[in-house]
Amino acid sequence: MTPNIPYTKYVNILSAFAGGQAVNEKQPYARIMTRNSLLPYGNPQEFSSLEDVQAFFGGSSTEAILAQMYFTFISKRIRKARKISFGRWTSGATQVNATVISGTNVFALSKFKEVSAGTMTFSYTDITGESHDVNLTGIDLSGVSDLAGVAEAITDKFPDNNIKVEYDTSGTNGSRFVMHETTVQQPAIESFSSVETDLGKLLGFDKSSGVLLSEVIPTGTTVVEQLEYMDNINDNYFTLLFSVPTDLTLLNAELVAQWNANKNCDHHFVVSVNKSNYTEWQTALVGFTGTSVVYDASNDNKFMIPAMCTAAIDYSKEDAAINFMYQAKDNNYFTSDNVMGLVGGKRLYKILDEANVNYYASTQTAGSKLSFFQNGVMQGNVSSMTVYVNSIWLKAKIVQKAMETFMLNDAIYANKDGEAKFAAKMINVWELAKLNKTILVNKALSDSEKASIEAITGDELAWQKVYSQGYVFEYSIETNPDNGAKYFNYRLIYAACDTVNTIEGTNIAITSTAK
Repeated sequence: MTPNIPYTKYVNILSAFAGGQAVNEKQPYARIMTRNSLLPYGNPQEFSSLEDVQAFFGGSSTEAILAQMYFTFISKRIRKARKISFGRWTSGATQVNATVISGTNVFALSKFKEVSAGTMTFSYTDITGESHDVNLTGIDLSGVSDLAGVAEAITDKFPDNNIKVEYDTSGTNGSRFVMHETTVQQPAIESFSSVETDLGKLLGFDKSSGVLLSEVIPTGTTVVEQLEYMDNINDNYFTLLFSVPTDLTLLNAELVAQWNANKNCDHHFVVSVNKSNYTEWQTALVGFTGTSVVYDASNDNKFMIPAMCTAAIDYSKEDAAINFMYQAKDNNYFTSDNVMGLVGGKRLYKILDEANVNYYASTQTAGSKLSFFQNGVMQGNVSSMTVYVNSIWLKAKIVQKAMETFMLNDAIYANKDGEAKFAAKMINVWELAKLNKTILVNKALSDSEKASIEAITGDELAWQKVYSQGYVFEYSIETNPDNGAKYFNYRLIYAACDTVNTIEGTNIAITSTAK
């Protein structure tokens, strides 16, 4: 049979598929900072279930205890958290060299003893970007008596004694092999690869075992520098907490609060205080927007409540925005703190209310005890957790849609068409914000709120549009006077989601028996 000329000579059609989401949406998860040595520095780890956290850290670990509270919380909308993130931090007092941590905690000594002429081959890239190849041969483990001996025998094969392997038994979930540099002069292991047919696999240093790479932490590295580094790797979280509140000094808390305020509605920083330090801490943190203080005299991790509630929000749904007050978890799960005691002649709860310090306490109606979180308030110039957390979502959603527009278009032209493309994306966000109640339509605006709208817009009637539509949206293509670059400039003024926390009323009975 005579072959034919391909039809593509005449008609050449390229088939492709479009419509996928090009940019991930930031999720309302929690990031908990811990000092657990199982975690690598500079590389936050995400977990999708309580079981995953327990498997990694151990069932009795602090991380698992916090994750149990977090993942078992069911919101009033019957929703729960879907992911949690943990990051490792240090005080920075001493240098922490770069480390390779085995991805498994199960090792069989008998398997190692079978090796009489083993090899270990890997490569790494140092902090200067230079690549190094390491080839160890003739490793005899037949005579070792324990796993620590395995580590010693491998270490002896490294030239110049510049790298050491140890069997670390300090973890809360089994022990692991770690490989690190021995002197501060050595370059950091920033990337690592190991072949899967040598001792690297037995040690758990191969990719299939989930090997973890821990960055170098130089002496004097601040907690803020560590947070910023991790944020540049993965900032997919709303709430920032520290697993052991007492690990965080007030000075470091102030530094984190300042860093968080400067991030401008990227995260919600929550700290825990007790009977002895609540005044000092609140006074120090009062000026930092984005920081919440939670009173916890009974020390049962009440600082987790805002994170649990936030992680259970689904902003794609109608009426998703929540009031953080009146939130409870499994009646009596937390110990209600006694806030009725007198301090300086005033009830403690009134002192906490005036200082915008949150607490978990009880009231009763008809003899039935009701315990819940109060009052859902923050330090800084935004007092409402609801407004602030919603603003995190709104900012993240705008970033996602803007980047999506850039990624899915060959070009956005500096004309009316380009302006319209961005505007359409933004309006979609505003409409979703109205649906989930980040933006409130027909919100009762106070005189000061009306005055603020007028001052910003220069229009004394603009507040009416904010009231009826929920927002005022202005935009244009502008030119940067410094370099002539074009940019899309917009201004959104919106009615934020205020919530009702109390009821005040007067009952008047109309009756002929009245005198």
